[in-house]
Amino acid sequence: MGVESFMSPYLLTCPDIADSKAKTLFGLALEHMSAERLDLALVCFGRIQKLYPFISEADYYLGYIYFLKNEYKSAIHEFSIRLAKSTECAFTSYFRGLCRAELGLHQEALRDFSDAIECDKGFFSAYLSRGELRSELLDFAGALADFSRAIELDPDSSDAWYGRALVYDDYNECNLALRDFDQSIRLEPRNADAICGRGLLLLRLGHDSFALSDFDRCLEIDPSIIEAWLEKTRILRSAGKYHDALRCINDAIKQESLPEFLQERASLNLELGNSDKAYSDFSRFVSARLSEENQ
Repeated sequence: MGVESFMSPYLLTCPDIADSKAKTLFGLALEHMSAERLDLALVCFGRIQKLYPFISEADYYLGYIYFLKNEYKSAIHEFSIRLAKSTECAFTSYFRGLCRAELGLHQEALRDFSDAIECDKGFFSAYLSRGELRSELLDFAGALADFSRAIELDPDSSDAWYGRALVYDDYNECNLALRDFDQSIRLEPRNADAICGRGLLLLRLGHDSFALSDFDRCLEIDPSIIEAWLEKTRILRSAGKYHDALRCINDAIKQESLPEFLQERASLNLELGNSDKAYSDFSRFVSARLSEENQ
């Protein structure tokens, strides 16, 4: 997704600038952003910030560009300057919250998302992001409320239904979770995370064949999802289809030679009587784990 298409929902109203030079410079900065010339846009907005500090929209766009460049500390600095000048800016609070969440500053991020919602009670993205963070922090009641509100605001959002499905799953409300997973997938048939989530739930409910179908579908869309590879392998293995399971985990290792995959293949090779191959994979698994611990 280009900068312009990502930016469009979060454009601020263009400030009413009387100074013709400032107006021209602001327009040029926006043109650079639209063309994804982010460094040039930074220079322009930086000049505006220095020469015309009353144009606080420049602070917002500076923060936004740093956000796009994954320079979160710089982004937080610029967003904070903007909020010091104008507290009534839902977008500024929201994006500062995203930056803080990326840096692991969870409580500060929650406050920013809440401030954004206080400024704009219909701010769908803020509810969605706060719900995701609350879920991560095990505040399931808060997450459920946020995802439900997000669904009210945009019932066509696959992500909102998926987020609430995960919360219901954590509450062990299996029927409600399945309903929401189904709705998420209906809205976005290529939502690999939702498909995998539904497969994991079906597996726990004992519906192995339906779960296997979901894992196959998930991996066709996104072969990087680790859980889908592991659970598909384990279903085949539990069904006595050892060679199919081995082919599955070999395909997973072709994607990425993760320790979890090596351990799974080692166990399979032991059951198949391939002790030398099992020993090799166990050795690689142990080495990988030791390397992770020493990092």
